[in-house]
Amino acid sequence: MTKRVAARARLAITLALILAYLSGGALFFRLSEEVAAGRRSVDHTGRVIRTIDDFSGALLDAESNERAYIITQSPAYLAIFEQARDRIPIVQATLRTLTVDNPDQQQRLDRLARLVQQKMAQLAQTITLRDNLGFDAARREVESHLTMNLVTAVRDVIEEIRTEEVRLLGARQRAVEVLRTRALWIVLGGGVLTLAVVVGSSMVLRREEQRRRTAEQEAVASAARLRTSFDGLSQGIAVFSSELTLVEWNLCLIELLDVPSGVARRDVSYEDFTAAVGAELFESGPQIAEDLRAPGERDPVVYDATTEGGRTLEVRRTPMPGGAGFILTVTDVTAQRRAELAQRDTQKMQALGHLTGGVAHDFNNLLTVVMGNLDLLKRRLPDDPDVTRRLDDAIASAIRGANLTRHLLAFARRQPLEPKPVDLNRLVAELVNSVLRRTLGEEIDVQLVETGGLWPAFADAAQVENAVLNLALNARDAMAVGGRLTIEISNQMLDHHYCRLNPDVEPGAYVMVAVTDTGCGMSPETIARAFEPFYSTKSEGKGTGLGLSQVYGFAKQSKGHVKIYSEVGQGTTVKLYLPRSQRAPKDEIVTGLREVPRGSARILVVEDDADVRRVVVAQLQELGYQVQAAQDAESGLDAFTKAERIDLLLTDVILPGRLRGKELAALITRASPETRVLFMSGYTENAIVHDGKLDEGVNLIGKPFRREEIGRKVAQVLQAGGPPADEAGNIVRFPDGLGD
Repeated sequence: MTKRVAARARLAITLALILAYLSGGALFFRLSEEVAAGRRSVDHTGRVIRTIDDFSGALLDAESNERAYIITQSPAYLAIFEQARDRIPIVQATLRTLTVDNPDQQQRLDRLARLVQQKMAQLAQTITLRDNLGFDAARREVESHLTMNLVTAVRDVIEEIRTEEVRLLGARQRAVEVLRTRALWIVLGGGVLTLAVVVGSSMVLRREEQRRRTAEQEAVASAARLRTSFDGLSQGIAVFSSELTLVEWNLCLIELLDVPSGVARRDVSYEDFTAAVGAELFESGPQIAEDLRAPGERDPVVYDATTEGGRTLEVRRTPMPGGAGFILTVTDVTAQRRAELAQRDTQKMQALGHLTGGVAHDFNNLLTVVMGNLDLLKRRLPDDPDVTRRLDDAIASAIRGANLTRHLLAFARRQPLEPKPVDLNRLVAELVNSVLRRTLGEEIDVQLVETGGLWPAFADAAQVENAVLNLALNARDAMAVGGRLTIEISNQMLDHHYCRLNPDVEPGAYVMVAVTDTGCGMSPETIARAFEPFYSTKSEGKGTGLGLSQVYGFAKQSKGHVKIYSEVGQGTTVKLYLPRSQRAPKDEIVTGLREVPRGSARILVVEDDADVRRVVVAQLQELGYQVQAAQDAESGLDAFTKAERIDLLLTDVILPGRLRGKELAALITRASPETRVLFMSGYTENAIVHDGKLDEGVNLIGKPFRREEIGRKVAQVLQAGGPPADEAGNIVRFPDGLGD
């Protein structure tokens, strides 16, 4: 009995020992697996840290090459920047996958994603400014970014992520060491420790199971957050596999491409997808497949595509590493491309303006000499009808040349304007009733549409009349067999949206004059060149091609805007926008006197061009004035010092030597406040004209001018200041013809 009991006991002990050893061995095996798992966790953490370093490198590459591109504008730096920009979201996605089981890290990555998105938007905006507006605009944008501390914030978040992973690395390494020690104790301790390990292993299993379930739940939540962010992007994105099948897409892509229902689904082929949304917008499938098979890294392919509705889409195809497929990014850049086109048109007009302005400047001096000498010859030659007719023809041609240069100066924005508050209802109505109806003829039905409560415009009234007259004459020429001309005047507010599409105008309040005809209309190609000087679709001899260019230059110099709307066969509308004035217009008294004034005042003429100087002196002497002449400011000062009295200084604005006309006038009026000053110039100059407007209190006569014009202007300036002296104040007026 005892033996049986003992045997049974030994058997029980043996079984117990076997069970213990089996349990201990099993537990040891389990712990060995946990050690291996711990090592894998350590390796995983190391991979996370390396990925963080890769992300930091990509961000640094993007920022450094963006700076290099701003400085050099080298395509190589831009290409590196774009590669880094495209690599950043891929590395971010890898980080999210690697840390999906760590809620704290996921939150940090959410913060990092927002900061990086802001930073990349800043970098892209700076590059756009560099391309469109130049280095200074980009540099100011960079300087503004330095105050936002985005880089510091990004680095802080990256450092938080790295610190957490380093902490996890240390913890996991320590856990591996603990597991090793525990396995050793199991081997040495036997069944008791085996039992304890079994119990502990069960607890670990339960914890691991709980952790696994938690990680799965967090992965689902993270995927939902990623999906929401993906769908919230302003760019359409589609991911295709190496087999050219659709893998992923966002809602913006569906909206941008108007994807039909049922087309956007996983495993749909690239060819079927593009055929459904417009194959002409995208590259062909075989071409992409060949590109993916090519060895080495491939650069993104970027191009613009135009939809049937006229929208411009920027399409970017970015190959994924290892030929795993590609990412298709679609962005609506319609407004941006329109703004870029408008900017290029503005720059073209500015370049043409500089060229034509320079030509007009030199031509005006020549015309001053020609017109002045022709006037003198006409008055001094015997009364021969044939000679008189030839002189009149020459004078008329010179006047046409002067009008030509005025148009050129208007286009170049170098005509001195005298803007004042103007009632366009009244001004245009007077122009229509007194000039247009008679000039356009009975075949043209002229209609004027006025607006009650019209704002006053701030503009040069004479130039407004010229602009409206030019537009009306162009409209008449477009209606060869007659038609209807409508002139509409109204208040207009140009908002930011309109100004984004037309960057040459500022938002605000304007008074608009719209001239509409029922003529032949213009093609888009003609509209694109309509404001260029000398461009005309009329037959030879029918026009100079300067009417619209003069309107354009006047609008720009007045801080206004001009826009053409036209269709072939449907007519044309030209809208002229002039800035609103905050002051009411004043009624001006028109005397109607046209006689040529004469006088005996003492005038000092300072002009560096000898031919112009001789003509001006002769014109003034014929009108009875006592004239002295000088070729530059220094000799002019010397003549003024030696003279008993000078009643009027008539000086060119641009003079050779260290003193210009304005400095000469300042010295003379300081010494003799009663001396009046009249400037003459062939084009506007910053010395007396600022922001397109004549400086207050400045008198100017533009070259070329005739004897009657200089006579009236001199008398006006002398009278405006009051009689400077008894003799000089005597202005004798004769009707036209008696004084010739």
